[in-house]
Amino acid sequence: MSIATASRALSGHPRVDPATRDRVRAAAEEVRYRPNAAAQALKKNHTMLVGLLVPGVTSNFYAEVCTRIQASLGAQGYQVILCLHQEDPAREREHLLRLVTYQVAAIVHVPVGTKSAHAIYAEAKVPAPYVVELNRHSDDDTTDAVCCQDSEGVYELTALLLKAGHTRIGLITAEPRESTARERLAGFTAALRDHDVAYDPRLVVAGQYSEDWGADGLKRLVRLDDPATAVVTPANMLVLGALRAIAELDLRIPDDLSIVTFADFPWHSVHRPPLTSMQRPHDQMAREVCDLIIARQATDDADKPGRVTVRVPPQLSERASVKTLGYAYG
Repeated sequence: MSIATASRALSGHPRVDPATRDRVRAAAEEVRYRPNAAAQALKKNHTMLVGLLVPGVTSNFYAEVCTRIQASLGAQGYQVILCLHQEDPAREREHLLRLVTYQVAAIVHVPVGTKSAHAIYAEAKVPAPYVVELNRHSDDDTTDAVCCQDSEGVYELTALLLKAGHTRIGLITAEPRESTARERLAGFTAALRDHDVAYDPRLVVAGQYSEDWGADGLKRLVRLDDPATAVVTPANMLVLGALRAIAELDLRIPDDLSIVTFADFPWHSVHRPPLTSMQRPHDQMAREVCDLIIARQATDDADKPGRVTVRVPPQLSERASVKTLGYAYG
């Protein structure tokens, strides 16, 4: 038979007779034929590779989402290249430019700051592949993104503390370089405003998403002249640091300090006491990312920036880390 017929049979073309398809595949198996990925990339102008550029995998959130994205895309025939920028803009740029040389079909990108991958490619005068941002979004509104409802989630956690009677509520967060930090601060301040509680800037300590900063921030909040009675920790590394500081200071949760988290550790439910947490839905976020990539590859304009932002709601798990004081707000 012709090369074209054999090619269509191997690719699963619907117009190939089933008997012919089976004969071709049996012959391919007998001679141990494998498709030439480089040749396929030249024909399609992209490979079946997807770049996954994240801060790191020590975060349970990124580890879980990366695992799910790899499994989902793998089932569609894609391979994932994992790159870690470690919150370094220079390293982020280096990885983005290198991924283009691999002719990736798409890139899943967690931005370091406000600049999108498309802006970085434009500065370098390099054509951009399809990019979907994960968890954070850039400010230029040119890139598809899948994010959690960060502002709404922290609002709900803060409102929970206010309704338990707390007015001295601290927030341990990162500098507002990324969209996540800005939106979580916005949710915190909105909850205070809606419950007629004055905002005290001393109760917001901003540093970086690290365990050390979580510990340092917690100590600052409890050492104020009028210390915090409750703390919101909106990132998983901050939670670890805050718990370490609580242990060092010999404080008891929730008797001495209430704590709620916007994080993703599975051990929150078995900690003593169990921690009230707002969980980001790993499965749904990964699924939304993969759906966008697969849908874009099926269109003629897959390399053009999009403007779709999917915001996935978090899920509250209310546990025993909050003490109810004498008067409840709202």
